[in-house]
Amino acid sequence: MDSKAQQHLIIGGHINLGNARAAMAQLQDSIRNLDLDYISLNEPYSFNNQITCIPLNYTIAASLESPKAAIVIKSTLNAQIVICYKEVVIIQATLNNQETILVSAYCPPNKNLDATLLIIRNAISKFTNRPILDLAVENSPESLPTYSSSRGDSWIDLLLTRNLASEITLEVTDHISNSDHNLLIIRHLSNVSQCPNTRRLSINKINWIKLKTTLHHILKDQTDPDLFPASVINSLIQQLQDTIFTAISKLKDNTNSRNSKPQKKKNAIWWTRELEIKRSKTRALRRLFQKERDTCIRAKKKKSLKKLVRKGYFPATWKATRVILIEKKGKTFDHPSHFRTICILPTWGKILDKIITERLTFHLESSNLLSDNQFGFRRNHPSYKKYSRFSYKSPRNNISQMASQLSQMEKDQPA
Repeated sequence: MDSKAQQHLIIGGHINLGNARAAMAQLQDSIRNLDLDYISLNEPYSFNNQITCIPLNYTIAASLESPKAAIVIKSTLNAQIVICYKEVVIIQATLNNQETILVSAYCPPNKNLDATLLIIRNAISKFTNRPILDLAVENSPESLPTYSSSRGDSWIDLLLTRNLASEITLEVTDHISNSDHNLLIIRHLSNVSQCPNTRRLSINKINWIKLKTTLHHILKDQTDPDLFPASVINSLIQQLQDTIFTAISKLKDNTNSRNSKPQKKKNAIWWTRELEIKRSKTRALRRLFQKERDTCIRAKKKKSLKKLVRKGYFPATWKATRVILIEKKGKTFDHPSHFRTICILPTWGKILDKIITERLTFHLESSNLLSDNQFGFRRNHPSYKKYSRFSYKSPRNNISQMASQLSQMEKDQPA
């Protein structure tokens, strides 16, 4: 087994390219040969304000105008840009199942560092309240110099870390880089035993008596649900939802705090593939039966939704959506059009929306309130059927007649 996969190894890097095109071309080979997950760049070579010579399965986070700092990271690491300036780039990525902040900062020797530190402090303050100067220097005085030239050697390229759950090592290599600076290799080590233990929640283990007591405590001051105003309904639903989320969070924290050892299953000689298939079918039938047998709970759910429809109220909590951004392949993070959006709506909101849609459609169709010329988004009235009503006589006059008939149909449609 590969040692990188066994230890969940993340390999990163850093190098100052000195705006050299040859160094940028050599870096492309180093990324492929070392299989780097990310690399921080200072003074990268750019053509028309764009960094070139980067493999296709990597994403570049850099300024669009003469970038002095950049971060190149694999597209599979779910990286998100925090800030992207000319000399400072900060991204958030998932490394070894942990959210990590990566910063690439270029500070020339003749410039004051206060402005750069202020930018970094303001950006990182969104994630933590601790000062950014509480950092550890990972560079070793016994390592090779990070900068070598005819004027002497220097350790000017620094790696600073803080609050890392995994072990990290830094190596200054002597690989050919076509630059005055050497390539720094950063290794993030994380053992398999450090992976969090996940636990699935089962509805069969719910304490229904305690749940009923909690619901009674929340609703004890309300006598008649039909007399609830809209604000009270929304407040009660929000309170109930917060109570459920709090209970699930406590259960998750208690589960992660346990150090349970996995139990070893003994292999049964008599167990065969046919028995495995029969057991899967039996479990599927049991789940199907359990979904439909509790008619009382299903009747209560229907009654609650009917009351909301009768009052004409849609809870504001069910309208809230969670938007997730997914990066497009081969795109950068500097423009909103480079992301795909997925909106996750509450399940009860979807059910209530479907009920309202079905009732409105039935009312409009059964009462003949829709025009016969209304096509599209209707049952048995697809949009292509409207062209069957055009009369066709000859190739000379069919276009004008079709245009006149189409305009007349649009006038007949209700506003």
